[in-house]
This record gives sequence, structure tokens and C-alpha cells, in this order.
Amino acid sequence: MSSFKHFFRPILLGLGMIISIAPTTAFAQDAELVTGQVVDAETQQGILLATILYLDSDGESLGGQTTDAEGYYSLDIPQSATQMRVSAVGYNDLFVNLPIQDGTILELTSQIEQLDDLVVTALGFKRDQKSIGYSVETIDAEDFTSAKETNLVNSLSGKVAGVQITGSSNGVTASSNITIRGESSLTGNNQPLFVVNGLPITNGLTTPGDGLNGSSTIDFGNAASIINPYDIESISVLKGPAASALYGTRASDGVILITTKTGQNAAEGISVDFTTDLLVSSVLRHPDWQNTFGGGGYGRRDYETGTQYYGTYDAFGESWGPRMDGRMVRQFGSNGPEPFLPQPDNVKGFYETGVKNTNNIALTFNDRTSNFRMSFMRLDQQGIVPNTDLTRNSFSLNGGTKINNRVTVSGNMNYIDGGSDNVPNAGYDESSSIMYGWLWYPRNLNLSRLENYWVEGQEGLQQSNHELLWTNNPYFLVNENTNSYQRQRFIGNVQLEYDITSKLKARFRSSGDVNNESRQYRRAISTLATFENRGSYREDELYFKETNQEVLLTYSERDATKDINYEVSVGANAMRQEASEVRNFADGLVVPSLFNIGNSLGDIATSQFRQEKEIQSVFGLAEVSFQNSIFLSFTARNDWSSTLPTDNNSYFYPSVSLTAALTDLFDINAPWLSFANIRAAYAEVGGDTNPYNTRNVYNYGNVWGGQFVATESSLLRNPELKPERTTSLELGTDLRFLDNRLRVDFTWYDIRSKDQIINLPLAKSTGYDAKLINAGEIKNEGIELLVSGTPIQKQNFSWEVTANYARNTSEVVSLADGIDSYLIVPDMYPADGGQDLSLEARVGQPLGQLIGFDFERVQSGPYKGQIIHENGLPVLNTSEKVSAGTYQPDFTYGFGNTFRWKDFSLFVQFDGRVGGNIYSRSQALLVGGGAITNKDDERLGSILVGRVELPPLNYDSNGQPPRDANGNIIWGDPINSGSFVGPGVKIGPNGEYVPNDVGVATRDYVIKYYNNEFNRDVITSATYENTWMKLREMRLTYGLPSSVAESMGLKYVNVSAVGRNLLLFTDVPTIDPEAFSIRNGRIVQGFESTSIPSTRNFGLTINFGL
Repeated sequence: MSSFKHFFRPILLGLGMIISIAPTTAFAQDAELVTGQVVDAETQQGILLATILYLDSDGESLGGQTTDAEGYYSLDIPQSATQMRVSAVGYNDLFVNLPIQDGTILELTSQIEQLDDLVVTALGFKRDQKSIGYSVETIDAEDFTSAKETNLVNSLSGKVAGVQITGSSNGVTASSNITIRGESSLTGNNQPLFVVNGLPITNGLTTPGDGLNGSSTIDFGNAASIINPYDIESISVLKGPAASALYGTRASDGVILITTKTGQNAAEGISVDFTTDLLVSSVLRHPDWQNTFGGGGYGRRDYETGTQYYGTYDAFGESWGPRMDGRMVRQFGSNGPEPFLPQPDNVKGFYETGVKNTNNIALTFNDRTSNFRMSFMRLDQQGIVPNTDLTRNSFSLNGGTKINNRVTVSGNMNYIDGGSDNVPNAGYDESSSIMYGWLWYPRNLNLSRLENYWVEGQEGLQQSNHELLWTNNPYFLVNENTNSYQRQRFIGNVQLEYDITSKLKARFRSSGDVNNESRQYRRAISTLATFENRGSYREDELYFKETNQEVLLTYSERDATKDINYEVSVGANAMRQEASEVRNFADGLVVPSLFNIGNSLGDIATSQFRQEKEIQSVFGLAEVSFQNSIFLSFTARNDWSSTLPTDNNSYFYPSVSLTAALTDLFDINAPWLSFANIRAAYAEVGGDTNPYNTRNVYNYGNVWGGQFVATESSLLRNPELKPERTTSLELGTDLRFLDNRLRVDFTWYDIRSKDQIINLPLAKSTGYDAKLINAGEIKNEGIELLVSGTPIQKQNFSWEVTANYARNTSEVVSLADGIDSYLIVPDMYPADGGQDLSLEARVGQPLGQLIGFDFERVQSGPYKGQIIHENGLPVLNTSEKVSAGTYQPDFTYGFGNTFRWKDFSLFVQFDGRVGGNIYSRSQALLVGGGAITNKDDERLGSILVGRVELPPLNYDSNGQPPRDANGNIIWGDPINSGSFVGPGVKIGPNGEYVPNDVGVATRDYVIKYYNNEFNRDVITSATYENTWMKLREMRLTYGLPSSVAESMGLKYVNVSAVGRNLLLFTDVPTIDPEAFSIRNGRIVQGFESTSIPSTRNFGLTINFGL
């Protein structure tokens, strides 16, 4: 890093000297500046790029200036000027006689029809929409505060074309995955950069905790999910590299630009806003449980008796047993035989009604020279899983003051303190996931008998459960095996702006993001599927800090009387990251239920890591406009990254965009065409890698017995790594018709990502498993369409419609030489022990192929594609793994309607996707265990037919069944021997294919078909086309008439009723098709891993102001 400092220090010092000597230079000019602000007369918000012309006594122009992004002006008015004309798009002109006093507020009145075209772009610049040569979409505050989502990211679902959001259902802290214009990297990090008030913050997973066998995940949420939605003014989505290039390597996948509320544009004085909402949640979708057959196998009721702690318990966790027709059988929790009956609500009854309460209060002050906004939010949430919760306290302060005519100081900070006493495990983990139990709890099991989860007299030592092999008591899991965390996060910046002259401005910004987190994982004694069932305790301490120092100089030459205007900015940035983690693990507890590292039965296992990263950058941008109609923009940035080799750590990427407002350029004033714009943009961006990937180092740690060891990684690092490169070309148009009642925005793009940093597999003889190299190219090409309009606009009624559509085509163009496939995630379900399923990139195919085994199928002829059977069972082809398609959708869409009638408004939003595939682990295992009907799976059909059925047993007076001399139960002759005929063919007597007509027991067929016995490596059986549509949101709002509110001493009162995730339309059985998995710390789409059910939410909100 020393070379970085030697290079970068002169730049920062030089720019700092410019700022420091500028006051002397400027005041030496002895110019009297007149400053003030141009505002909207109704809202009192500043107006961007309002034009101020100086006029002489004959009305001739003597030149002029334009306002900045907040509507402020700084004028050198000629002595010969007698009047000013102030104008802005969508406003009536204002004429002002001279002279005027310093600090004058100039108010413009809005025209009847006004374009809402103020857009926040990279580095916080506010631009007129018509001047931007790339696609940017803005979402107003109401669109996401009304959603009532705990995770802010989910609020964007279906609202922006080309933005795909997949929300998990892993409890109250569930993460979300967001991608813009497809995925461009094989490393798995395809999420956009989040920027809050100019500060880049990470939105990656906050180091999710893996289950003991790596098959489940404790989802602690996305980093950006904790932002208070009530603090947000707007969100701008910078979609392509052309829009985000100024943010450097971290923004190659786009930028979510969040601007929070300030007091700057508020009415003068003090105001108070208060919001309270209450939301209740219930399970959106339950599996189609079968209530015909109970626990056991092949028609038998399998159970055991006489253990140390139990009377009767289940020996078999599946539901392939007897018909639940009231026959007398021995069951868990009974002293003898009792009626064998279904428990249709045994799982449904376990879940609770989730409740979330949020209260937010904001205090705003503005006196035109100084302003601030201070807010506090408290969130309390109880999840649908018992004993799971989330609390969050969020405090924010945003303020600024104009020290004099030239200097403005502002800053903002957010402090978030939150945590949970229990985050539920999700996924396939027998040791701690409640979802694992639902797969194997027999349909006759009465869960109420499990609520007292300790064996009487063995509290803290032995859980009470219906079986003793794999599944744990669900109440034991949620109350004793808890995963808690406490998180403190600080995000803030301070900014100094200095007007060197009326045209030259400087800005310095210092910002920081600090996250401290503590986690505790408890596993009580007697937890099954752990080492000797002796319990365990783990503590993690995580720390992350990022700082950014940025300086920016901007020169603007904007004169409305001239055809050509321009603006040039140059700047520099220094970013530094630090991250660390310390983990202590006690495997075994001396004292039961005492979860403390000092209570370890054996040696304490300790591990830790620390990493640092630095990127130093210089950048610039320039915009030239012609007649305020044609705009040509250039950007350039050069980054120096500490994670790349010295010879390759510098990468330069430019962008250029051109846009033309045709209606302005050609003075088109047709009643049917309100506005027409065409645009084009080209950009290049670079990408680096994680720290310490250029050389191999030893990993230090200790093993049992206190022995200290140093091991080398199995990954061979590469001292010649180069940056990844992404190029982008996009074309678009923005058309508005019928006095802006109809808008059509269309974009086409082509994005190529080359020199991917991947792990190339090596021969074992090298001593390494893989080597880091640059190789591969991924292409994303697509279109985006936004249509919005107002079909009806009356005095007391209006109807507004917004619809978006996006289609992205992904292709892996190439990989390394001689390699046509690459394992992105090599082992999706490691607990299964088979060859398992994987996620791959394959040349010539879309990124993200779902890989596993398939059955032998007919290759040609009338039975082409059908499964080949032998002795009634499907024959698995284990010679090669096949692709079951990609998780990438064919297209996504969303459409919303807003109806307004007097003081009421109703908003209704649908969104969804068509195409792409998803593998459901829940479906495969629930069918394999005989727990659901499977009638929704048209390929195989109901599994209630073809079952083995036996007659009821006759118990003696002691409650014992008939037994033979060896003590084995004597079962009667089968009522039904089982004859399930699988769809497909068999080989006929002459070697030809004929329809399969051989029946087998349903259990035998299903377990082979879905799971290949217990290897569970069949990909095709439980993979479904992931097409769905959701009624995402309904919101009914009533605004109390202002006269009534004022009579109550209030400025306004709004009451809203909201519903979220109300309806789901899909052919995917059993699960919410938005589900994803988390594997090795990354979100994996296309694979569902026995996830916690998603929720349907209803709520009420009251909002008022003082």
C-alpha cells in the first residue's frame, strides 16, 4: 500500500490546497455575490436548474445563471441589469425587479401539467431526466414505506423494470437477493452497490451461520435491510454500468441510490411527524398434507417400547403406515392402544400469528439558513415460528447550515441497535432445523403431546420426543436451541461545500460505516444428530468498518442565452475496509443449560480471521449541452485496488452517453406528443477480487488437545490476477403523449463480462484442488419496458396505471481453455451423503444450470423422452449428470393501479415472472416420506394410491399385539399389496419399448423417483417451471380533510389499511417459488432447501403531523 499512498497523497493535498486558497482568491476579486433559493410556491422545495436571466431596461438579456440541485443560486448581477426573469420546466415565469436583497427566496408557481423529471444520479448529482443518457428509475417514499417490509429490499419487488428481487422466508431476519439486468459474475456476488447519502454500504449477507453439518442456514439478514424506510426520501436505481461507472469497481452490477429526508425543503419552522403501524402475519401456503395414512412403513405401524425414558415411541418417521380409520394402535404418549386418527392441523397449529409493531417520530426544523431532521424508530416483531423475534432501534440525524454566502456544512448519521433472542434455523439440518421435522413427523402425531418438551425428572438432560433417531422435538428446538444476536451499526458522513466563485464549487465528504455484531448459538444436551448428544455453545464476534474520503471540484458554465453550456467535475476517493471475526466453540456442556464458553466439556476451539482492503481512485465527468436539447456526457475513473497484484492493480474505465430531447430540439408542439427523447450509452467497468488472493499463506489454528497447527489452503492463489472487465451498450427512448397522460420508456442493452476470476480445478497430484485464474465471458442482453398513464383524470376521481416488463437473455460465452462447465456451487445438500446436486455454468447455456442425475429415457420414436422402467422401478442414468434448466426467468413483470376518489386512494400491485426452473427439496422429501398427497404434481400424481394396506391388529387385554415365538408382530394378510404403476415404458420381450404396466409399492416407487433411495441426487423429478404471479400489495388510504385535521390541532392525518403477499398463483407445488438457498455464505437461486413458509400480511397505519 505504500505505493498507493505515494501516488494518492499529492492528489488529495493538491485538491485540498485549491480549497484552502480559494477563499483568498475569490475575495480578492472583490465581487459582491447575491445568494438565495428558487422554490416551488406550493411545496417550498428547491427547483433544480431554474434559469435566472438578467435583463436591461429594454428587456435584452445580459446573461444569466442556473440554480444548483437544491434550487440555490449565487449571482454576480451586472450593474446595468434592471430586472430578472426566473424560469423552469413545468413552472410559470417570474419577473423580479432589481436590486434584490441577499437571501431572497424566489417562488415559482406550477403549471397545470408538469413533468416530474428530477432524478438523483451518481455522486448525488440531481439531473433533469431529459439530459440523462442511460436508464434511471426513481421510486418515491410512499412506494416502499407503505409496503411495511422488515427488509427494505423487498419493498422494491415488481416496481422497477429489470430489477429482480427474490425474498427468502427464513424468519424475521430473512435476506433478499437483488439483481439488475441479470448476473454477470461466476463468483456469486451479483448484487448492486447500495449508496446512502453518498456513502457506499455493503448489502451482502452478514456472514450467515451454518448448521452443524453445513446443510442449514441461520439467516441474519442483508446488511442494507436495516435502513429505516421512514427516513427515505427517494430511491434511484442506476441500472447499467453507464449509470454507475463513477462508483467504480463495486458498482459493476448497478447502484441502489438512497436519499434520506432532510429539513432543507421543509416549510419554515418546526414540524413533527408521527407514524405507527401494526402488522399481523400468517402462513401464506401450507403443503397439501395427506390425512389418510399414518406413521409406519408398508402398511405396518412401526413403534418401539420400553426405553429408559419412554413408553411407546415411533421407530419410523414416515407416513407409509396403516390407514387412519380409527383402528386401535399404540402411539407416542399413550399407555396402550388408542384410536389411530389423522391430525390435519398438527403442523399448521405449531405456527403462530406473527405480529410487528413499528413506531416512528420525526422532528424537522428549517429557517432557510439552517435545517435538521431528527427521527427515532422502534420496531418489535414476533415471527410465525414460536419464540422467534426481532427488535430494532433506529436513530437518525440529518442537518446542514449555510455558514455564509459561500460555505455550507451538512452531515447525517444513522445509528441502528437491534437484535433477536432467536433466529430460526432453516434448511435440511436434523440437529436444529424445525423444517427437518416437518418432513418426518407422521400424520397421526399429536404435537400437543410435545409441548412439555423435557422428560419428567430429566429437565435439561433429556428431551421428550416421538422418536429417538433423527428428528428433534420442535418445541425443544425453538425454546432451547436458540440463535441470538446483537447488532450495532453506525452510518454517517460530514460534508463541506464551498462556492469558490459562482461557477466553481468544491465539495469534501468524509463518511464511515461501522458494524459490530455478537452472536450466540445454543444446542442443549440431548439434541439428536450431534456428537454424543452432549450439547454445545458457540460465540461469534464480527466487526466491519468502511471509510471513504472524497473530494470533488465542479465547474459549471450555464447561460440560458447561449446555445452551448457545459459542466466539468474532477475528484478523488480513498476507500478502506476492515473486517474481522472471532469464533469460540464449546463442544459439550458440563452443566446442563448453562451456555457459557467456560462450561465446555472439552477444549475450546477458537478460530479468527482479519482482512483489510483499500481502493484509491480518481474520477471525472463532463457534460456538454446544446440548446438545452442535446446532451453529451463523459465519465472516467481509475481505481487502484490493494487486492490485485502490483502490476495489475490499476484499471481505467470510461463511459459516454448521448441523449436528445427531440421535442425541444425541433420545437415540436403537437397536442398528441408531449415529449420525445432518445438516448445511447457505452461504458466499461472493472472488478477486483477478495483480499489475499494473490499469494498463498498459512492458516493457523488449534485442534483438540491444544495442538497448534498451520495448514496451507487447497486453493492455489495467483500473483498474476487481472481485473474483471465489463462492457455495456444501451439504447433507449422516452416518449410521452396526450399532455403527459401516457408515458412509454424503452431500453435495450448488451452487457459483456470478461476475465472472470474463477477457481480452475487442478489434478490432485499438484497438492491443490484448484487455482485462481482469469477466464470466461458472460453475456447479458435484454430489453426493459415501462408504461405509465392516467386513463381517467377528473376533479374528484383519477386512475393511474404503471406497468413494467423486462426480458434478459443470459449466456456463458466461454470458460477457461478446454473447460466447458464450471461448478458454481458443487454440493447443494452435503448432509445427504450422495453425489448430490450442484449449480453450474455451462458454455453456450444461460448462467446457473441446475445439475444432477436423470433417469434413462427413450431417445427417439413415439415414446421419446419417457422414463424407462425395470421391474416396475425407474432406471437411473448415473453415467452423466444432466441439466434441468436454469433458474433465470424468461421475463419478469409488474403492474400497479392507483385509484383516487376524494380523500380516498386505493393502490393494487401484481408482479411475477415467467420461465426459469426451481428444484424443491421440500417436495422431494415430503413425497418421499409419504406426508403429502402430491396431487398437484401432474407428472406423477397422487401417492395415496397403490399403498400397501394391512388389516387392523387385535390387541390383548394388556395392550399387546399378537406375536410369534421370536417376539415379532404377526401381521394379517394384506388387504392391498400395493400396485403403483409409474408413467413411462419398459423393455418388451423383443427388446422394443412398451408402456410400463408393472406395479410396485408406492413407497418403493416414490423414494426411487424423487430421491434415488437416500442418495437424493435426482434433479429432474422435483424441478418445476418457476412461473408465478403474486398479488403483492393492496393499500387503502384515507386522508382526513385538512379542515378537520386542523380543528384537532394537527396538520394532517392519514389512515391506511395494507395487505402484502395476499395471493399466489403458480403451478409449483408445496412451496413459495420465490424461495432460495444459502450455501457457503452466498445466496443460491434455483434451489429451495426446506425453507420456512412465507407469510401473508395485513396491517393498519396511522400517520399524522404537528
